[in-house]
Amino acid sequence: MASSKKIISDVVLPQRKEITAQLFREPPPTIKHGGSPPQKRERKSKRVVLIVLGLVVVFFASMAFGAKMEVRIAPKKSVLDLDQTITLSRSPKGEGELKFKSFSIPLTKKAVFPATDKTAEASKAEGIIVIFNKGKDAQVLVASTRFETPTGKIYRIPANIVVPASKTENGKVMPGSKETKVAADKAGPEFNIGLSDFTLPGLKDSPKFNLIFGRSKTEMKGGSLGERVVVGKEDKNSASSKLISEAQKETSMVAPGKLPQNEYLVVPSVEYAPLKETVTPAAGEAAENFEVSLDGEARGVSIDRRELENFLIKKYPQINNRDSLNLRIKNLDKLSV
Repeated sequence: MASSKKIISDVVLPQRKEITAQLFREPPPTIKHGGSPPQKRERKSKRVVLIVLGLVVVFFASMAFGAKMEVRIAPKKSVLDLDQTITLSRSPKGEGELKFKSFSIPLTKKAVFPATDKTAEASKAEGIIVIFNKGKDAQVLVASTRFETPTGKIYRIPANIVVPASKTENGKVMPGSKETKVAADKAGPEFNIGLSDFTLPGLKDSPKFNLIFGRSKTEMKGGSLGERVVVGKEDKNSASSKLISEAQKETSMVAPGKLPQNEYLVVPSVEYAPLKETVTPAAGEAAENFEVSLDGEARGVSIDRRELENFLIKKYPQINNRDSLNLRIKNLDKLSV
């Protein structure tokens, strides 16, 4: 009787390999090629040595050329109160004296100022005429002889004159002539006239009245009445004082810049000295404005800076004993003299 049990006998299981055998298997043999590995190692070692040597050279070169030394010097300061009397001399003879130098700088100042003074004006018109003489004899005219215009204005000669007699040339009578200055009989602008003819009222009833006469060479002008503005004495004095004051201020600013750096300026000695004054127009003349010009000098006294420093330092033994030090006074320009 056949049995109902199934028997599985045809399943073949794969053969297992031991893991330990794979783990501990020997590595395959290496294949050796032609060459010598020891030489390659020697070349690499030489290259490394050269690189290191180069870096060392660069390091020391940078240290040699880039090295620097920084030195800081801190000067020692002392604050001292100075109250000294200094004797200045052009030729010092003792230790208590200092040599000074005087200086002068040309300085010119000029400015225009308004005239304010007024004066009563009463001037006479003046001009020049030519006196003709058709007579055969010379004519003497005394000072103040009158000459009259057709409108009745009178002008007078200032001094005695002689008018030459006439001459005959080529059958023609040539009158003698004499040029002279005349002034109006009275002050006033009405005597300012143009060219005109003149007769001599003093010869009116004489035959010479038609033989001796005058004619203008210039216009008559300058006559006036009333007030006019002139340059007064006070105007001139006030302008001069103002200009000198301005020059003094300018001197105080100019003088320090003109001295060498090794010279110490004695400020109280600085002054402006006017040498020449010119006023145009002069005081008393008519003008609306006038100019004042001052030619002068900026003057003063200076001392050698180093000599002054040494002089002051010697007065203080506590700092004067430091012979090895270069002692200087820092604020010399701020000293009050």
